[in-house]
Amino acid sequence: MILAQQIKHYLEEESGVEVVICPPFPFIFPLADLFSHQPLNHLFLGAQNIAPWEEGAYTGEVSAKQLKGLVKYVIIGHSERRRFFGEKNQQINQKLKIALEYNLKPILAVGEYYKTEGSQSRGRPRKEEEAGDIIKQLHAALEGVPAANIRNIIIAYEPVWAIGTGEAASPAYTLTQVARLRKVVGGEIKVLYGGSVNSKNIAAFLKQAGVDGVLAATSTLKAKEFMEMVRIANVI
Repeated sequence: MILAQQIKHYLEEESGVEVVICPPFPFIFPLADLFSHQPLNHLFLGAQNIAPWEEGAYTGEVSAKQLKGLVKYVIIGHSERRRFFGEKNQQINQKLKIALEYNLKPILAVGEYYKTEGSQSRGRPRKEEEAGDIIKQLHAALEGVPAANIRNIIIAYEPVWAIGTGEAASPAYTLTQVARLRKVVGGEIKVLYGGSVNSKNIAAFLKQAGVDGVLAATSTLKAKEFMEMVRIANVI
């Protein structure tokens, strides 16, 4: 809560960048209440996940119906959901459709993940293998989604080997991958980069054609770092 209060106070002076905060579920209602007082038109609340069902007896799940009115955005298909909770493309597709039905703006995460040969660790993918995986994820997630609704989706490209490792993808590498994604969704859809983003490298990503923003995690847990990233984004 203290971090969110600091960020909100800072954003009262920095108005050029749209900021979406996606906290764990227990903090959504308190933050929704905080943001409702003297609301800022460039600060929004999002959820880290939603259930793949509209309603029913699914203990521990949080539905889009329950989140509607509290958040505007929702992350769908994050690599940690795929990895640790075994989420498959079919579930992600269901979540995407439900989010759109309840007028939540999905942030659809896609990214290549290849294990290093002979180990269970995350490794950098071979160049010739990169495109197939993210394009397959994208097509599967968008299956059955009307073309008119696709424009309401934000794509977050997050190479899994870069998440939490301190080794971000190079801007040139990112540009190549984003271009491949845009061949599927077109040029009007917002595309973000995620994976070890911080105040030292954010400018390089935002200067790349086709990259509209970032999906940052660890670096946003410190108020000063978060604010510095916003400041940099605001002048680019």
